[in-house]
Amino acid sequence: MERLNLLLGFLQLVLQLGTVVQGLHVYNTFSPSSPDIVLNHLSVDNQTGRVYIGAVNNLYQLNRQLSLEKTQSTGPRLDSVNCPGPEEEGDSTCTDRVETPNVNKILAIDQQGGHLITCGTLYQGICQVRSLGDVTQISVEYTPDFSRYVATNSPSNTTVGFVAPGTQPYEENALYVGSTYGEHHVIRENVPAVSIRSLEPSDIFKVVNDDKAKFMVRSESRQQYLISYVHGFRSKNHAYFATFQMERIPTPGDDPPPFWSKLIRLCIGDANFYSYMEIPLKCLGQNGTNYNLLQAVYVSKPGQKLAQNMGLPEDDEMLFGVFSASKTPSGKEPLESSALCVFSMSEIDAEFNKVQKACYTEEGGGIAEPLDFGGGTCLQQREELLERFPCGADFTAKQFGGTEALTRTAVAEFPTTGLTSVAASTVNGYTTAFLGTTNGKLIKVLVWNGDAANPYEEITVVQGSRVQQDMQFDAFNPQNLYVMTENKVTLVKVAECGQYDTCEACHGAGDPYCGWCTLENKCSQKQECNGHNEVNRWLSVDVDRCIEITQIDPPNLAREGPRTSLTLEVVRMPDGGQKYDCSFRHNSVRFSSPANFDNNGKLVCEGTPPPAQIPSIPPGRDHVTVDLWVRVRETDRYIVKAQFDFFDCNALKSCNPCVTSTYDCNWCVSDNKCTHNIADNCQPGGTTVAHGQRNSCPRITQLMSEELIPVGLPKAINMSASNVPDNADDFRCSLLIQGVYVTTEATYRDGIIYCSPMQYTYREDVQELAVALGASWGRSNIIDNPLGETVTLYKCSSQRTDCSLCVTAAPRYSCGWCGDTCTVRQVCQNRGGTWELMNCPAPTITDFSPKSGPVNGGTSVTITGVNMGQRFTDIMAGVTIAGQSCRPIEDQYSISNKIVCITGQAMTTTSGTVEVQVGGNSNQRGQSSDIFYYRDPRVTGFSPEVGPQSGGTKVLIMGELFDTGGEVTARIGRSGDNMWAPCVVDESSRTNVSVKCQTGRIDATGRYTLQVLFDGQSRDAPGKFNYTDDPTVMEVFPLKSFSSGGRQLTVRGTNLRIVQNAGIRVSTSTTARRKRQATEASMSCDIQSDSMMTCPSPDMGNSTGDVDLTFQLDNVRISLANLPGCQVNPDNCKFVYVPNPEYFKFENNPKLHTGGILAIEGRNLDQASFQDDVQVTIGSEICNVTSLDDDTLTCEPPESQPPGLDSDGKTSKEILPIVVVRVGNLRFEIGKLQYQIPPAGLAFWAIILIAAAGGFLVLIIIALLFIMRSKKKEANRRYEKIMVQMDTLESNVRNECKKAFAELQTDMTDLTSDLGGTGIPFLDYRTYMMRVLFPGQDMHPVLKETNVRESRRVQWEQAMNQFSALLNNKHFLLTFIRIMEESRESFSSRDKVNVASLLTVALHGKMEYYTDILKTLLLQMIEKSVERNPKLMLRRTESVVDKMLTNWLSISLYPFLKETAGQPLFMLYKAIKYQVEKGPVDAILGFARYSITEDRLLREQVDHEVLTLNVVSLPGGPSGHMPFTVKALSCDTITQVKDKILDMAYKNIPYSTRLHADECELEWRHGRAGQLILRDTDVTSETNHRWKKLNTLEHYKVPDSCSVALLRKPEQQMKLDRTFENLGVNQSLSSSSLAPLMQGDPEEGCRYWHLQVEDSWVNDNFSNHRNHKVKARDELERSNSVKRDSRFLKEQRAIPEIYLTRLLATKGTLQKFVDDAFSAILCTSPVPPSIKYFFDLLDHEAKKHGIDDPETLHIWKTNSVPLRFWVNVLKNPEFVFDIFKLGIVDACLSVIAQTFIDSCSAAEHKLGKDSPSNKLLYAREIPQYRQKVQTYYREVQQMTAVSDQEMITLLVEETKDHTHEFNTLAAVNELYDYAMKYQDQLLDALEEDTTCQRMQLAHKFENISANMEGETDV
Repeated sequence: MERLNLLLGFLQLVLQLGTVVQGLHVYNTFSPSSPDIVLNHLSVDNQTGRVYIGAVNNLYQLNRQLSLEKTQSTGPRLDSVNCPGPEEEGDSTCTDRVETPNVNKILAIDQQGGHLITCGTLYQGICQVRSLGDVTQISVEYTPDFSRYVATNSPSNTTVGFVAPGTQPYEENALYVGSTYGEHHVIRENVPAVSIRSLEPSDIFKVVNDDKAKFMVRSESRQQYLISYVHGFRSKNHAYFATFQMERIPTPGDDPPPFWSKLIRLCIGDANFYSYMEIPLKCLGQNGTNYNLLQAVYVSKPGQKLAQNMGLPEDDEMLFGVFSASKTPSGKEPLESSALCVFSMSEIDAEFNKVQKACYTEEGGGIAEPLDFGGGTCLQQREELLERFPCGADFTAKQFGGTEALTRTAVAEFPTTGLTSVAASTVNGYTTAFLGTTNGKLIKVLVWNGDAANPYEEITVVQGSRVQQDMQFDAFNPQNLYVMTENKVTLVKVAECGQYDTCEACHGAGDPYCGWCTLENKCSQKQECNGHNEVNRWLSVDVDRCIEITQIDPPNLAREGPRTSLTLEVVRMPDGGQKYDCSFRHNSVRFSSPANFDNNGKLVCEGTPPPAQIPSIPPGRDHVTVDLWVRVRETDRYIVKAQFDFFDCNALKSCNPCVTSTYDCNWCVSDNKCTHNIADNCQPGGTTVAHGQRNSCPRITQLMSEELIPVGLPKAINMSASNVPDNADDFRCSLLIQGVYVTTEATYRDGIIYCSPMQYTYREDVQELAVALGASWGRSNIIDNPLGETVTLYKCSSQRTDCSLCVTAAPRYSCGWCGDTCTVRQVCQNRGGTWELMNCPAPTITDFSPKSGPVNGGTSVTITGVNMGQRFTDIMAGVTIAGQSCRPIEDQYSISNKIVCITGQAMTTTSGTVEVQVGGNSNQRGQSSDIFYYRDPRVTGFSPEVGPQSGGTKVLIMGELFDTGGEVTARIGRSGDNMWAPCVVDESSRTNVSVKCQTGRIDATGRYTLQVLFDGQSRDAPGKFNYTDDPTVMEVFPLKSFSSGGRQLTVRGTNLRIVQNAGIRVSTSTTARRKRQATEASMSCDIQSDSMMTCPSPDMGNSTGDVDLTFQLDNVRISLANLPGCQVNPDNCKFVYVPNPEYFKFENNPKLHTGGILAIEGRNLDQASFQDDVQVTIGSEICNVTSLDDDTLTCEPPESQPPGLDSDGKTSKEILPIVVVRVGNLRFEIGKLQYQIPPAGLAFWAIILIAAAGGFLVLIIIALLFIMRSKKKEANRRYEKIMVQMDTLESNVRNECKKAFAELQTDMTDLTSDLGGTGIPFLDYRTYMMRVLFPGQDMHPVLKETNVRESRRVQWEQAMNQFSALLNNKHFLLTFIRIMEESRESFSSRDKVNVASLLTVALHGKMEYYTDILKTLLLQMIEKSVERNPKLMLRRTESVVDKMLTNWLSISLYPFLKETAGQPLFMLYKAIKYQVEKGPVDAILGFARYSITEDRLLREQVDHEVLTLNVVSLPGGPSGHMPFTVKALSCDTITQVKDKILDMAYKNIPYSTRLHADECELEWRHGRAGQLILRDTDVTSETNHRWKKLNTLEHYKVPDSCSVALLRKPEQQMKLDRTFENLGVNQSLSSSSLAPLMQGDPEEGCRYWHLQVEDSWVNDNFSNHRNHKVKARDELERSNSVKRDSRFLKEQRAIPEIYLTRLLATKGTLQKFVDDAFSAILCTSPVPPSIKYFFDLLDHEAKKHGIDDPETLHIWKTNSVPLRFWVNVLKNPEFVFDIFKLGIVDACLSVIAQTFIDSCSAAEHKLGKDSPSNKLLYAREIPQYRQKVQTYYREVQQMTAVSDQEMITLLVEETKDHTHEFNTLAAVNELYDYAMKYQDQLLDALEEDTTCQRMQLAHKFENISANMEGETDV
């Protein structure tokens, strides 16, 4: 056992070694553990692909997929800008240190040394050298000093750094640094602005060349001339730093100079900085905008097209810079306005060289000058010095710069967008720039040349979060880009071509990565399009047009016309020998015909559809439009389409539409029809109108009678017509009135149609209605009305309800008043009435409002009634109210029914009626029934009498008769200077005695009059209203609150007493809104005195951080930021929300309190709380708080236990008191508290006893330590010995694995080549489905004709069809399934599986319905699981829906198996079989030398040889390759040899069609000795103590290279073999009959064995016989026999554990095929639509039920597809292929299937030495596979959704040709038996359900059961 444990430990160790190869994924993200961590810098290792992130206080190491590998904390630390470096132990010289964050400033990779250089702001900007492989490890230790300060120590200042070759001879790298001057000028006096730092460990980070390789800003300018370093990089032989800085050193007293962008150049390795120089860069907008602040830089090679357009050499580079305009002329804060400019490095270097030459030889020449902040020089020297010393020398000019900017025009401008970062790449010869923005977006720009670019796409990376400057591409795949925002890193794919569905959209996007793959009809990247290099196969962004059908000849066809060919002119059509079809498609109608190119390159469709296959023309249309597609046979894709019309002229029923039709239609006048073919369809000699001759149609040309026709009066209509045949008769006129044709007889004379008089009318209450004219002859021959001639019907009575409205109608209507209605004169006379046109009845007043007004007048009164005048002048002087004149308002007068007038002044209060007199006629007077009152309202007082100047005070005004008049307003002020402030009246508060108003702002404080105005007539209130100074806020304390609010804030100010409504409002600050959703909250404040109020902080939910705080004091709004002193120190006036405090419950509840202080633990307790803010109660009493810190609160409880509180809040001593902590709005129940008296002290004797026990324990520990030391020495000796053995063992395993893998690869290569000829032996669909649905049932009833008596067959089929119809009723089927599953005891798991399979067969032809049922059942299952435990959903419960889902997946994935996954799975099966058979395989037990399962490992050392057999004859098999050779083992049984021969002969041929081993004999032909039949057992078989060994080739002494033949057994011999087999004697054992020979009682006869005897049998029988005393002699002999057998068998055994290494060898050999199989299963190109469809369903349901745990959704998907389908296929390949599976192969496949299951698990399994060997075997691969599974799920989620219709179409296509292969009625019959089994329960359920009742489903089922009684014998 010890040896076994050691080997298992070694196995685990070996399996966990090696590197993990990760796949490439997109759209991954990484976020720090806290959202408050800000990310600063990003770097990518180009060798490993790792990603490194430098953040505030943290450093992260990620893999390419952004999974976290390592993290390292870098802060905060105790530090101060006034302290020199880290604090040393015992150093107390610097006392300013506080907890300071560490902002990352440099993150550079040194590939040469394998180091990561990180620098931060801590400790004066020191750096660290860390390992690229593990950032937690420091690679170089050193002691920081003044000479090693590198980065700035200010978080707001900049530092850049990069690694490049150092000083000559450039063997070692160095760190090039540009750093803004930091804080504390004394300590950082010698820190340079630009420097080269050593990376040698001994001089790490020191300035090279004895501190000479640096540039310093002059000391007097450092603090005022701060250079902002943007980026640093190397290009060819120079180092560059991009910056922005002031144009000059500021002069005291002058305005600060503006900023500009500059580029610094330095020769690589210039140890003296002789070559340091600067030039300005300028980026100008098209309108001259100066984008002066450089924000980011990226340098890369230009694309071919950009280089050509700019005339650049091939090795040139481009500098892409994003620039922003500054907010102020002299500021460096950028606007949200930016641009992209591009510069070639060659022109940049040319500019530097020009400046250098001017400063070397011309003393500047006006274009160069020494840097005023650096102390440089310009000289006048010989020009040859420049050539000899291009990088300068000690005697040349130095530290100078250009004065003229290198200017470029922006290629792209973004006036409202701030750009922050840039990256660029080339693809397909184009150059693309990627721009990050301040609001978290990524803009893609196609750069055409140096002056023009096209932004073509904008995507959101992280909404509202600034994109940081560092953007880099994936080191191994430039298709992916790392984009970093303030709190997240995102891996973004540079192009998503699949989002464009059409060629136009693809090209219109302008994405150079994307093009149209014509033959695959998709937008893709070039490499994703097959044959992309062929002409027109992949159309790039610069192609002038898409593939398009530009012309069809003929352009349309008559629907009933003959079939013909079509000629298509298609641009951009690939002509590489592809075959095409033309396909006419319209809804479900499909027709295809071959297409070929003619000599002109046009595509000719051979035929159009026959009329029967052309869609019907919709009613009211003359054509139907179909899609004419061109299909590629090669890819089976429809690649281009045009619309093609089939027309039918017969659909046009009149001449004008016919001859003006789009199509070639003609009108047969005599036949009254439209036709395409005049010759065949028109009467010979008849009148016809040709297409286009609309003027020749019979037509109405003009209305000859009156256009206006009154209703109710008969009128005749006349119209002229032309082109009417001379023989036409029987004319009729028609009017289309409100959708109804009204016809009348007519006559036709001299070109005029005379319509008989007729009385017309219409229903609508409109004054007039235009109706169209129509005419015809012969009842059906229509005379067209192309000019649209109409007549107008009108009603006088419509909307003219009184006389005045009637007589004022327009004269053209001739309306007048007739008694009580408005009509025309003739109608009135016909009625016998009097028709009046002038005289109308007296006016009638129906109402007026208001009913009162002030005596001063001015009230606007609205009077309503009838007959109140026909014009304004009629009533202008005729309105009086209470005897007083009322002046009407003309523009508000409505004829007859409304007058608005203004009352005049009354001398005193009075009342009276309203009167209206029309036209001064006393007979035309109307009087109201209601009374109007003139009243005199009065103001008696108001309250309050004081308020702030800004207003907002609500004033209650008291008085009398306040309901007088229509409008009441109020104001405060005085008339003398006309200073008035409104007091807005609340109309809803108005009563007879009071009204409320709210004061407005007034210009000056003081005492003013309050006036109330009734309809503009003022009434002064007694007393004065005092406007005083506005309230102010001077101080707010504290300035922190926890997020739930409720903390009391003390607010001090002035004039607070006058405020009526005081409130506090907070909202997320402006800066914070970019990072999170805006939140607002408010609370009311309590005013304590004139100078103080208290306000509870509002509840902000979970929002934390800075907020904007304001106070609303009536109309006065005061912001915290505007308080006194806040403008100077704004940081001191910020209100901050922090996370809520958390108080933890007692660990033991109740807690025993023994006296003293009570401590309560928690988190964040004092961040926004003082002691006074917290209240602690114990029961009903207070626990006085004594201290409060971050994690502990202490309070002093009462001396005695307080009483508790019951549920009603009453005190009770019987209840333990609960400790409750209240802080603000928060309440925490800590737990119950129980007082306890402390126990007495320990007795003296107890102390003595404890001391003695302690001493004894010390002696025992000393003894144990001595023993352990001895054991350790012994263990070390044994360990060294074992390690030597392990090294030898590992070497042997490695060699064996390498050899086996090479052999297997050779065999599998041969197998692959054979597959090309014979193919993979897939099962046909029917057999495949039967093995899935009914495994092991080869003759299931659904495969054969149902046995029904012929006399009853018709009745039985009728009943089954009726029951099938019931099953197709969703309500019935769901009820049926529910009833069965509720009967748990009688409805077994087997029944559930059987019912699901029967339903699959019964509904096989209706997959849409089957899918609907499946979805419904799944949704019900999800509902139930969500209520219980969601993670248990879809586990293998073998319910009906489980099996239905398995069957649905099996149907939908069958094409994917055949086309994609089948070959890798078959290759895996073959690889296992080949590898297993290369070594000995025990024919009885199935144990094998080569195995990946320990249970089937052959633990014997079997000596054997590999023999080559020449097969010279084979009965009935392939004879084309006779003879052939087969390799066999000398230890193989004869049956094993026959199987190997047959496998070789029938390679890849279906197993069911080939010869089997038990049907033939093996004959050895050995020369003159003749032939010998070889069998597994015969008289020569070796026998030992009742054990008989199977014969092998070695037993027969068969030599190498001998000849053998397979002979078919005679029929008599096969019958004899079957007889022997039944008797238990077999001479030839087939592979399927070997294992049973080990079973049974060994005492009853001989037992067979091959290579090994099963341990369990030997041990069990030997021990049983040894432990029992037997008295009988025969029993004694039998026992002795067993003992001899056991000794014989045990002598054959060796130590078995040593052979466990074979598991490793076999596993390594098969690894490639396992990987290929798993990759095929998890393939995403393509993903089977059913998987995408089903996973989307799960995603939708998870979102619907609020399940956001990704692990739960992962479990759902795993439990559904991988574990329900793929595991079954992996374990049972015979379900898919026509093969025979050996037991050992089955065992190996089970291990692989289990590995797949573990890989799909969301949880990681911890392994140890006691773990199963199969899990240890794949311990290293399972994490990789698990990552693949997660990636697969994620990529499937991101793919385009599959609609229900698409899914159903695919299922129908798959099953439509196979439905007839199953007897569906037999399946229905089986389901009917189940229905009868649960008949009573089913009927009850159907009768209880209202829907089922309405459908009478119970009744229908009863009828079926009645018809079926005694009917079948099935």
